Amino acid sequence: MNGSINAIFFIAIVYLLILVTAFLVSAVILPFWQAIKAVIYYDLRSRREGLGLKLRDREI
Repeated sequence: MNGSINAIFFIAIVYLLILVTAFLVSAVILPFWQAIKAVIYYDLRSRREGLGLKLRDREI
């Protein structure tokens, strides 16, 4: 009986460690992923619509 309680306790500790590790990893990776998506979105929008720049004609 004592062995099964220890096993359940060990499984609970491992589960909590995995959960905390997953949250920490996602907290580190998520900002980089959002930045990559923002850059791709801005690039696609600027290619489709242009940046609103008006280039002047240079007559030489």
